[in-house]
Amino acid sequence: MKKQHTELLFVQITPECNMGCRYCPFSNQNNLINRQNNFSAQINSIKNTFDSKSFTESSFGELIVYGGEALLYFDQVKRIINEYKNFRHYGKITVCTNGILINQDVITYCKTNKINVTINMDGDFNLVASNKFFSKTDWAKLTGNIKGLHSEGIPYDFSTTITPHFIENFNSQVKFLESLHPRMIGFNFLRDTQAQKEFGISNPDNYLQDATSLVFKYNSVVNFNRNKKLRAFKEKKQISDCICSGMGITILATGEYTTCGIFPSQRCRTSREVISIMKENYKKLFLDIELGQNIKDLPTFGGGCSKLLREDNKRFSYYNAWVSFEQFNYEKL
Repeated sequence: MKKQHTELLFVQITPECNMGCRYCPFSNQNNLINRQNNFSAQINSIKNTFDSKSFTESSFGELIVYGGEALLYFDQVKRIINEYKNFRHYGKITVCTNGILINQDVITYCKTNKINVTINMDGDFNLVASNKFFSKTDWAKLTGNIKGLHSEGIPYDFSTTITPHFIENFNSQVKFLESLHPRMIGFNFLRDTQAQKEFGISNPDNYLQDATSLVFKYNSVVNFNRNKKLRAFKEKKQISDCICSGMGITILATGEYTTCGIFPSQRCRTSREVISIMKENYKKLFLDIELGQNIKDLPTFGGGCSKLLREDNKRFSYYNAWVSFEQFNYEKL
C-alpha cells in the first residue's frame, strides 16, 4: 500500500465528562453513551500507528487530544504526548478541555512542553449557563483558569458552539470572547438534529444559513494566515495558529480507530482500514453546495471539516465547516 500523508492525529482520551452541555453527546447528563476506557489498548494503537508503514515521515503534524473531558485522565494525556514526542520532535500539540479542571500542574506542564489549549467557551456567563448545567462557582473556576493560562503566556483558543441566542447577540458575544485574549475563536454548529431540537431550531437550513453567514463575515477580517502555518511547519517551528483542518485519523478511548469526524463513524481495527475509508469517500468531500451569496468555500476552522450535500450530511457524524477542493490540494492534506 502506498504511504499516505495524514496531517492530523486525534486521540480521544475518554468519553467521560464532568460537565452537562445540552448540545454534546458526551454530556454527563447522557445516560446512553458507552463510557468505556481501555488505556493500555489505546497506547498500543498509538504505538502501532507510529510504527506503521502506512504513513509518510511528515504525517501527523498536529496531535489533538480530546474527550469527553481529557483532563479527567491527565496522566494518560501525558503518556500520549510522550509517545507523540518520541515519534515527532516537533509538531503542534493541542489539548481540548472545558477548562474547569485546569490547575497549576496542568499550566506548568503545558508551558514546559509547549502545549496549546483549546477551551470550550461559548460566551458570557448567561449564555454559558443556558448551554450547560453551570454554576457561578464553575464560572469563577473557568475564568480564573483562563487568566492563569494568559498570565503564563500559554497559547489558548476558544471552541464556541453557535446557538440561536449566540446568533442573536453575535457581535457582543464575540467582543466578550475576544476580551479574554484567545489566539482565535473557532465556531461549531449545532449539527445534530437532537441538539437542534433542544435549542428550539425548527428550520435547520435557516439556522445554518444565519450561523455560517455570521462566521464567514467574522473570519474574513481575522488573519487566518495558512501560508504562515505551512512555513512554520516546514521550518520546524511551533505553529502559531490553531486551525486543525484536513484528513486525519482518530484513536478512541477503547483503542479502536475511526476518522477525524468527516466520514461515517465506522470503527476500525487498524489504521490501514481507516485509510481505505478515507480513499473511498474522498470525492464526497467536494460536492458543491450553495448556502447563499458569498458562502460556498468557507475557510476551515475547528476540527473535522467537510463539504457535503445536506442530504449526505445526515449519514455523517459531525462537521464544523466546508473546505474547498483547491485548499485541500494546496495544503497537500
